[in-house]
Amino acid sequence: MLLIIALLFSCGIAVAIASQLASGYTRLQLDVYFKELLVIDFAKMSFLAVLALLMHAISPNKYIGYFLFIMAVVVNAFLWDLLRINSMLPRFGRIPSHTYSDMFGFAPYVKSLTAFIIYWSLFCLILGWVTVRIIHRGVHQPLTLRWKRGIQNATTGSWSFLTIAFLLWGVVGSVLAYNTLVINKPISSKEMEERQVSYEKQYKKYSGLTLPRISDVKYEIEIYPEQRKLKMKGNQE
Repeated sequence: MLLIIALLFSCGIAVAIASQLASGYTRLQLDVYFKELLVIDFAKMSFLAVLALLMHAISPNKYIGYFLFIMAVVVNAFLWDLLRINSMLPRFGRIPSHTYSDMFGFAPYVKSLTAFIIYWSLFCLILGWVTVRIIHRGVHQPLTLRWKRGIQNATTGSWSFLTIAFLLWGVVGSVLAYNTLVINKPISSKEMEERQVSYEKQYKKYSGLTLPRISDVKYEIEIYPEQRKLKMKGNQE
């Protein structure tokens, strides 16, 4: 399944390159294609593939499996906002948003993207282990029976794999939690609302006053993307 995902993205890259060349554009930037589609987007699609396999392994038939997978995706998309949980750590498969630019490339986001991809990859290894234990084999059997037999048939190497994956996932998750919840504490949606209310109450009395306006703007900007360099001079009146 992962190979199919990679092939689909590769075909998309080939079509995009052909379209660029047909339009006379020759600055293809293959490294950007590779990093964006075959690393970042591939990782996100792989996480969903693992979740889909788990939902189908849990369900008694493929139709319920489709339903469970869709429900899992929908719940994961909306539940955390309803619970006012702003951290990305419990949001399955979520990685930080990012923007590519000629000036900085992916540089400002590399560490966070790498850390979260590793975090969810390790978690997916755990889900994959569970999926292998309960996957349908031959004649249909109840989930509880499949789980019981899967646990009984698990080898020492299999348990070692699960233990290592779980420990690594916990370590990476702890580092991310410390960086995103302690060092860089996020502003909750509730706190943001309270700040907005306080701001409106404090400055409402000035809403009718005449405010200064910018009448003239002059900028001199020189951009050197290949050097990651920018020179700017400006004047506002």
